[in-house]
Amino acid sequence: MSIPLELSNIIINNVDNKEDILACRLVSRDFLSLTTPRVFRVLNINGGDRQSTSAIIELANTPDIAEHVRVIVYRHNDDDDDEDMVAMAASSLSHLGKFALLESIRFYFPNTYVEWGPDEMSTDRRTQISIFESIATNPPPISLHELEIHSLLALPNPAFRLPGFADFLKPLKKLVIKTNSDDSGESVYCDESYMDFWKTDVARLLMSPAALTSITLDSDLYCDGPYSVWDAVTFPDLTSLHLGMIVLNNNQNIGVEKFISRHGSTLVTLELMSCPADVDQENPNPHARKWSDIWARFEQTLPRLNTFIFDPMPGRPQEGASARDGEDYRGYAYFMIESGYISLFDDPPQDEDVDRMAFEHLQDVIRARQDLE
Repeated sequence: MSIPLELSNIIINNVDNKEDILACRLVSRDFLSLTTPRVFRVLNINGGDRQSTSAIIELANTPDIAEHVRVIVYRHNDDDDDEDMVAMAASSLSHLGKFALLESIRFYFPNTYVEWGPDEMSTDRRTQISIFESIATNPPPISLHELEIHSLLALPNPAFRLPGFADFLKPLKKLVIKTNSDDSGESVYCDESYMDFWKTDVARLLMSPAALTSITLDSDLYCDGPYSVWDAVTFPDLTSLHLGMIVLNNNQNIGVEKFISRHGSTLVTLELMSCPADVDQENPNPHARKWSDIWARFEQTLPRLNTFIFDPMPGRPQEGASARDGEDYRGYAYFMIESGYISLFDDPPQDEDVDRMAFEHLQDVIRARQDLE
């Protein structure tokens, strides 16, 4: 006796364990057809495992399975330094175009790395270049709407300059970029490669999509970010913006503050995590922007803002709270050529209470908007 299709669906929808779902595929043809979309909706690739990369190629060339894949998650571990494996991982990603309904790709690269030197490129860097060159040469389908790159090396990647990579980015609606800088302990702020990465590569990543609605840009070091984007680019459909460790310029007419305000007609969600305001110590400006000024501006220029998250709040860290090296006052920083942005102040750059009251007032305004919806 066959089980009614509706009942089969109910049974399968209450199975959470992946091994049990795989077992369900063996029960009957109906179970097979109902479970296959769930089993293969998300594919995980281990970049250092031959079996994993080979399986992706096999699945890509099996149309009855490939049509169900919506998300691909790629992970490359610290110890995946076999050159053959790097090539095989890149080769497996050249088949992305066969997943006709693919919606999202998420890359997770190692959290730390050290560049080997000017004459010898690290395996981590070669891996990222090879992978993105493979994608640029064989771009995924236009159904792709989300891209996440975690631990993107903060060095120029020639793959980003290929025309095919711009085609790959064009249909994106959501873009997540989290950077990873050289962990050798040497300052990168005056390194031309590091500056070129932000000026050119990150700008290309952000400007190539035609209609971004959500941007996440997390730096692992305090930095100004891609100035060409902040000063000149508008994303007409942008509703969500998350920035991490991006420094706000002390001039309200340039940089991130102006960029955010320029999107007031669309921006609904704004998150600023460990984003200091720049207070130039060498050339003190009595009109330099304080957070109270910035939040007052957001109150006026972001009429659709429904969610605003800012952390940590400006001020001295509480006793016992963790703090970054070179930080004894949160929310503000200044640039030093030998060490980059630091937050060490003999005197507080701002009255904590003034900033706190401005923040609370902005949140009150946002809550009032929510009550009216």
